[in-house]
Amino acid sequence: MAHWKKRETVFSEYGCTIHLEGHWHLRPGEDGSRWSFRSADRREQVTISRLEAIGAGDRAARVRHVAGRSRKALELSLGRMPHFFVSEPEYSDEEPAKPWEAEDYDWSNYSWEDETAPDVTHPVARYHGSAGEGEHLFYAALYLKGDEAWQVFYEAFKLPEAVAQERFESLLGAISFR
Repeated sequence: MAHWKKRETVFSEYGCTIHLEGHWHLRPGEDGSRWSFRSADRREQVTISRLEAIGAGDRAARVRHVAGRSRKALELSLGRMPHFFVSEPEYSDEEPAKPWEAEDYDWSNYSWEDETAPDVTHPVARYHGSAGEGEHLFYAALYLKGDEAWQVFYEAFKLPEAVAQERFESLLGAISFR
C-alpha cells in the first residue's frame, strides 16, 4: 500500500509567508496574533507571533527594547524548568532591502508598494537557549516590518543540537514578511 506524504506546509497571513518542509499541524492563537505549527512527529514546533506596534524613534533602541521584552518573557516562562539557559540577543544592523535604490533597478516594474513595504527577509535580533538538560532547544528571531515586530520561535524536542540549529537556519531562509 502506497502512502502519500505532504512535502511542504505553506502559511501566508497578514503579510507573513513561511514554507515548512514536511507535514505540520496549525494551531492558531485565540487573539489572532500568534500561529503555532507542530511537526507530525511532535519533535519540532514553530510559533510566529505578531507583536505590538513598536512606535517611532531610534530603530536600534526599538529593536533592543522588543528583543529584551521577548527574551524576558521566555525566561519567566522557563523559570519552573530545571537547568535552563537563554543567550543574550545578537543584533543585526542590516536594513531592509530597497531595490529601487540600486543603479540597475528596472523602473518599468516599479510599484509604490515596493517603496512603502519592502520585503523583510533578515532578522534584526536573535537568541537561543535550552532547557531540561538540553532536551528542549529553542531559537528565536525578531523581524521588524515598518512599525510592526514579528517573532519566529523554533523549538526542538530531543533532537541533536546540530540538527536543530540547521533546521532553524533553514526555517529563516523560508520566511518573509511583506
